[in-house]
Amino acid sequence: MNGLKILAQVIWVISIFLVSYLSLMPRIDLPQTFSGTDKIAHFLAYFWLSAIPFFGFSEIKRAVKAALWMIGLGIGLEFGQLWVPGRQLSFFDMVANSAGVTLGILLMRDVVRPHLMGR
Repeated sequence: MNGLKILAQVIWVISIFLVSYLSLMPRIDLPQTFSGTDKIAHFLAYFWLSAIPFFGFSEIKRAVKAALWMIGLGIGLEFGQLWVPGRQLSFFDMVANSAGVTLGILLMRDVVRPHLMGR
Protein backbone atom coordinates (compact mmCIF):
# COMPACT_ATOMS: atom_id res chain seq x y z
CA MET A 1 0.00 0.00 0.00
CA ASN A 2 1.50 3.32 -0.96
CA GLY A 3 1.80 6.37 1.26
CA LEU A 4 -1.00 8.33 -0.41
CA LYS A 5 -3.50 5.54 0.18
CA ILE A 6 -2.49 5.36 3.84
CA LEU A 7 -2.78 9.14 4.14
CA ALA A 8 -6.26 9.05 2.58
CA GLN A 9 -7.33 6.34 5.03
CA VAL A 10 -5.99 8.33 8.00
CA ILE A 11 -7.78 11.47 6.79
CA TRP A 12 -10.97 9.43 6.35
CA VAL A 13 -10.84 8.02 9.90
CA ILE A 14 -10.12 11.47 11.36
CA SER A 15 -13.01 12.89 9.32
CA ILE A 16 -15.37 10.19 10.62
CA PHE A 17 -14.40 11.00 14.21
CA LEU A 18 -14.79 14.75 13.58
CA VAL A 19 -18.24 14.39 11.99
CA SER A 20 -19.29 12.02 14.80
CA TYR A 21 -18.05 14.44 17.47
CA LEU A 22 -19.77 17.44 15.89
CA SER A 23 -22.98 15.42 15.46
CA LEU A 24 -23.10 14.33 19.09
CA MET A 25 -22.11 17.55 20.83
CA PRO A 26 -24.79 19.88 22.18
CA ARG A 27 -26.39 22.13 19.57
CA ILE A 28 -24.29 24.86 18.00
CA ASP A 29 -25.83 27.54 15.85
CA LEU A 30 -24.32 27.99 12.43
CA PRO A 31 -24.26 31.49 11.00
CA GLN A 32 -27.12 31.44 8.53
CA THR A 33 -27.55 33.72 5.61
CA PHE A 34 -30.38 31.61 4.18
CA SER A 35 -32.65 28.74 5.09
CA GLY A 36 -31.17 25.31 4.55
CA THR A 37 -27.59 26.07 5.59
CA ASP A 38 -27.68 23.12 7.99
CA LYS A 39 -28.76 20.71 5.25
CA ILE A 40 -25.97 21.94 2.95
CA ALA A 41 -23.45 21.32 5.76
CA HIS A 42 -24.81 17.78 6.21
CA PHE A 43 -24.70 17.12 2.47
CA LEU A 44 -21.11 18.38 2.12
CA ALA A 45 -19.84 16.50 5.18
CA TYR A 46 -21.20 13.18 3.92
CA PHE A 47 -20.11 13.90 0.35
CA TRP A 48 -16.57 14.28 1.77
CA LEU A 49 -16.87 11.10 3.86
CA SER A 50 -17.98 9.10 0.82
CA ALA A 51 -15.36 10.53 -1.57
CA ILE A 52 -12.23 9.85 0.49
CA PRO A 53 -12.41 6.03 0.32
CA PHE A 54 -11.90 6.22 -3.44
CA PHE A 55 -8.42 7.59 -2.75
CA GLY A 56 -7.73 5.18 0.10
CA PHE A 57 -8.69 1.83 -1.41
CA SER A 58 -7.32 0.28 -4.59
CA GLU A 59 -10.37 -1.88 -5.25
CA ILE A 60 -13.44 0.02 -6.41
CA LYS A 61 -15.78 -2.44 -4.63
CA ARG A 62 -14.07 -1.78 -1.30
CA ALA A 63 -14.27 1.98 -1.85
CA VAL A 64 -17.99 1.78 -2.67
CA LYS A 65 -18.70 -0.44 0.36
CA ALA A 66 -16.75 1.90 2.65
CA ALA A 67 -18.61 4.89 1.26
CA LEU A 68 -21.99 3.17 1.65
CA TRP A 69 -21.24 2.62 5.34
CA MET A 70 -21.43 6.40 5.69
CA ILE A 71 -25.20 6.22 5.16
CA GLY A 72 -25.42 3.97 8.22
CA LEU A 73 -23.16 6.34 10.14
CA GLY A 74 -25.40 9.29 9.30
CA ILE A 75 -28.56 7.47 10.33
CA GLY A 76 -26.96 6.15 13.53
CA LEU A 77 -25.69 9.58 14.54
CA GLU A 78 -29.11 11.10 13.96
CA PHE A 79 -30.63 8.55 16.35
CA GLY A 80 -27.79 9.27 18.79
CA GLN A 81 -28.87 12.90 18.86
CA LEU A 82 -32.01 11.84 20.72
CA TRP A 83 -29.86 11.76 23.88
CA VAL A 84 -27.91 15.00 23.26
CA PRO A 85 -29.18 18.23 24.88
CA GLY A 86 -30.56 20.65 22.31
CA ARG A 87 -30.37 18.12 19.47
CA GLN A 88 -33.10 16.08 17.84
CA LEU A 89 -33.49 13.33 15.29
CA SER A 90 -34.11 14.78 11.84
CA PHE A 91 -35.35 12.78 8.89
CA PHE A 92 -34.28 15.63 6.58
CA ASP A 93 -30.73 15.51 7.95
CA MET A 94 -30.71 11.77 7.14
CA VAL A 95 -31.84 12.59 3.59
CA ALA A 96 -29.15 15.27 3.20
CA ASN A 97 -26.49 12.87 4.55
CA SER A 98 -27.60 10.07 2.22
CA ALA A 99 -27.78 12.41 -0.78
CA GLY A 100 -24.21 13.55 -0.08
CA VAL A 101 -23.03 9.94 0.07
CA THR A 102 -24.90 9.02 -3.10
CA LEU A 103 -23.49 11.91 -5.12
CA GLY A 104 -20.03 11.28 -3.69
CA ILE A 105 -20.11 7.65 -4.81
CA LEU A 106 -21.51 8.44 -8.24
CA LEU A 107 -19.00 11.21 -8.96
CA MET A 108 -16.00 9.36 -7.59
CA ARG A 109 -16.85 6.00 -9.16
CA ASP A 110 -17.93 7.23 -12.58
CA VAL A 111 -16.16 10.56 -13.13
CA VAL A 112 -13.15 11.20 -10.93
CA ARG A 113 -11.71 7.75 -10.33
CA PRO A 114 -11.53 6.74 -14.02
CA HIS A 115 -9.47 9.88 -14.70
CA LEU A 116 -7.22 9.18 -11.70
CA MET A 117 -6.60 5.65 -12.94
CA GLY A 118 -5.81 6.79 -16.47
CA ARG A 119 -8.89 5.29 -18.11
